[in-house]
Amino acid sequence: MIRLFKSNQPLAVLLFPVLAMVMSGVFLMYQEIPQELDLGVWGNYPSPDIIWLTVISAVIVSFNAYLINNTFNSNDFLERNTYVVGFIYIVGCFTISIVDNPGVLLFHFFDILSIRQLFFVRQNDDAKRAIFNGALLLGIGLSFFPHAFPLLLFPFFTLIVIRPFVWREYALIFLAYVGVLAYIITYEHYYPSGNFIHHFWEQNSGFSWSLISLIQFSAWVLLLLVSFFVINKKIIRSGLRFKRLITLSWISVLLLIFSEFIHFLNIKEYVMISQVGTTFLVATGISLARVPAVYNILLYFLLLFAIYIQVGLKFF
Repeated sequence: MIRLFKSNQPLAVLLFPVLAMVMSGVFLMYQEIPQELDLGVWGNYPSPDIIWLTVISAVIVSFNAYLINNTFNSNDFLERNTYVVGFIYIVGCFTISIVDNPGVLLFHFFDILSIRQLFFVRQNDDAKRAIFNGALLLGIGLSFFPHAFPLLLFPFFTLIVIRPFVWREYALIFLAYVGVLAYIITYEHYYPSGNFIHHFWEQNSGFSWSLISLIQFSAWVLLLLVSFFVINKKIIRSGLRFKRLITLSWISVLLLIFSEFIHFLNIKEYVMISQVGTTFLVATGISLARVPAVYNILLYFLLLFAIYIQVGLKFF
């Protein structure tokens, strides 16, 4: 599998919608479908028929996989294209079954688009357009999943890591956020749902992770740790651009871990697992590893384990 996705044949991308469609059908068929879809500050809506939910989820996951793969290959992570990025993203989405929550998938969509813009920022080029667009897209994405609001800091860190201080660029970030906030407040005025403050500050009072969630989460943490050591050997001899991209990927992961602690680690444990920074780091580690056996084992374990808990536990 890893060898297939390390090739530079565009036909490998066709596996994304096929895999997403098959896995969506399996997961949604064997799990309880929520009566309402949570779209963040935009309110809750009745769940569609399971067939429509499967199609909607598969389309969004597939498109996100394509976008995240294209974003990775369009930047200076590796010397050649790889298609393992989209595969890792799909595995992450199905590890803790977010396919029944289009709100989170839409958050991923806008988060990826934001990263695409923010990675356009260069040290010696004007960054006003890219930073404004990135902040605006991130603000829109967080409206679908406000629990991850610490990511609002990511555009600021992007400027800190890549660019010298230019106050206008920082002001544009605030301007983008104010624009999104003004639209949300206007929407809440005409269509009050009470979801705005609730989604930002909802907390529970204790840990509620199951053994299955803990195993899955531990496997992803192990993938990140292995990637850290693999990338650390490469980064010393790498160019400045690669170092900055890796630094930003880690910052993205840490911000989402911080959001988990704010919500006592039991609101949406899958936030950290299947998002841009984690996917980029694991994909870079796989591509740089001399012996990718550990990655193969962990990724297949996660995929098979996810299928088992959705299908096998229903019958045994």
